[in-house]
Amino acid sequence: MSRQFFSAFFVFAGVWALSACASVPHPKPAPLGMSSVKAADEPCWVSVPDCIADPAKPALYFVGQSDAPRPSWGRPTRDSLHSAQHDAEQQYARYLGVEIKSSMYLQSLFDSEQYQSQFEHTVTAHVDRQVSELYKADEYFVAHQQTSEGEPIWTVYVLIKIAEKHVKKHRLAVTEEAKVRAAAPPPPDEWVASVFNLDDGVSLYVNGTKINQCGFSQSCEIKLNPHFKKGRNTVRLDYVNRLFLWTYGYEIFKNEEIMYRGRCGQVWLFGCGDWDTRRGIVHTFEFTVEMP
Repeated sequence: MSRQFFSAFFVFAGVWALSACASVPHPKPAPLGMSSVKAADEPCWVSVPDCIADPAKPALYFVGQSDAPRPSWGRPTRDSLHSAQHDAEQQYARYLGVEIKSSMYLQSLFDSEQYQSQFEHTVTAHVDRQVSELYKADEYFVAHQQTSEGEPIWTVYVLIKIAEKHVKKHRLAVTEEAKVRAAAPPPPDEWVASVFNLDDGVSLYVNGTKINQCGFSQSCEIKLNPHFKKGRNTVRLDYVNRLFLWTYGYEIFKNEEIMYRGRCGQVWLFGCGDWDTRRGIVHTFEFTVEMP
């Protein structure tokens, strides 16, 4: 009997131990901490862009950073990589000291499951110039934190380089372009007519030719420059009424500055001139523009 007792005791103890182990809470995985990894893995060029410079091949280096950390499983999204690349190009733009709008065209190639990119860069200083000498030298990404689901939130850095001989060529091109722009005549003033508060409508004429019309309760913006000729140009707005009361409104802009303005009555509410119910052309506004 004692043998049966001890056997039963050991079976009971084993079951109790298993149930006790099962009830012990398992600790949650610790938040993603990358600071120590960063210290070990971060390339020197993140803080010192030219730390990998080759004295035998003089070049300039620029580092770009993605605009905002973004979550993604496995590795950063392509948008994050593009953002860092674009920022690096803008670093070069600021170095040149010119207004540059850089666009990037990517051709994705997959070879042995490794992503490669072929870049073309457009550098614009009010004219487009193809710059093929900007090269992506390296990239680095790190996640300092993660989402509540454990998805890494990545920050991306991209290193680009350009040979000093090409920098000299770009600077020369920018200097030449600046001389051309300085010698060129100023662009013509931009004229726009904005008409609104219409009851019943308006027709717009340039040099006696009707170029546009706008109807009841509408608002229209009409660019005038395409209809101008060299010298003096006459612009006329004829407001018409077909029935009952009438209203009008206009603003004439020169380079976004209001040069002429007029308004009378309020469409849907009350007419211009109290109870004036004339028909036909009820109001005309005319002005002239000199074009070089």
